[in-house]
Amino acid sequence: MNVVLFTTVILRTSLVKKTTKRVGEAAQMSWVLFATFVLQKPLLLAANHLPSFFDYVFFVYPGTESDMNGVVPKWFAKNPRFRTQICFGGILTKANTGLSGRGIIVGAPNTVRNMVASEEECILLKQRLEEFANCFSVNAIAIAGRGPSILLHHGIMLDEPFVHGRKGMVFCTIMTLEAVAKKHQMSLQDANIVIFGAGDVGKSIADFLIAEQCKATIVTAQSVFDKSDIHVANSDIDALREADIVIVISAKGSDIYPHMKNLKDGAIIIDDTHPRMLRPFRRGFVYRAALAMDGSWFIPRLPVYGSKSIPGCVVEAMIHATHGEISNQEEFNKVAREIGLRTYGIE
Repeated sequence: MNVVLFTTVILRTSLVKKTTKRVGEAAQMSWVLFATFVLQKPLLLAANHLPSFFDYVFFVYPGTESDMNGVVPKWFAKNPRFRTQICFGGILTKANTGLSGRGIIVGAPNTVRNMVASEEECILLKQRLEEFANCFSVNAIAIAGRGPSILLHHGIMLDEPFVHGRKGMVFCTIMTLEAVAKKHQMSLQDANIVIFGAGDVGKSIADFLIAEQCKATIVTAQSVFDKSDIHVANSDIDALREADIVIVISAKGSDIYPHMKNLKDGAIIIDDTHPRMLRPFRRGFVYRAALAMDGSWFIPRLPVYGSKSIPGCVVEAMIHATHGEISNQEEFNKVAREIGLRTYGIE
């Protein structure tokens, strides 16, 4: 294994243990990403002279300013010139089946708001991710959350080795939906399912469910590109009131908060947002959409995720790196199940 990178991961793990006690879960990424920023050049130089060890890159970033300490120290991120600096964050180990590859986690202190506002910063981030991927000879690059949509919004094409992540997010949500229905002894064909978010992922989930003879309704929700609050139509409020299951796939988990009062007692919320929901739904249930594989875990773990909890946005890179491009969602789902991906945190 890359000795320098291994040393960096050990450093990151050690710093996480020290800082987590002082500032909580949000410190998980911060100090180590700052430390590895200092070591970035020697690491990349070493990577050019060592055998390929990683199969894909997973890029993470803070959803909002309040999440900044989960990626880098806030004082470090205040300087605009650091916002496009790519720093090491850890690794995602290869599963026991050996069919998913091994990932390297990187991050930058660039929030969703910053990326939406600055095409130039997005271009720099893409260029630096490409340079990073070339140094480590990886086969795929995944960007967390709404990152791919933001780059495409700026007209920045995501050609190989980038993956859009849409199929992985759809698979993650569908798997979570099936597991939740089984736990609550529900028939998905008989349930009223609402997708709270009308973006590409939300529409893809609705299309998949309708093809499976399920009743799926899309409710327009906040987009990362909306500058003002979205008005929810009366018909959408009625749909929320009748919903047995609400899949939240909007720009951020807090978008659903004002509408919780419209949900009926016992309703189920599936959260697939970045940043995630933090408020409980006391009259019903909330489940986080995430996956796991035997032998695969984050070292150290991602903020707000368990060490074995794999977000859907990285799944497409895991599969693309080892199986190549799969254009069909049904075939993608089949391969994802075959390599051992299962739901996480639903018992």
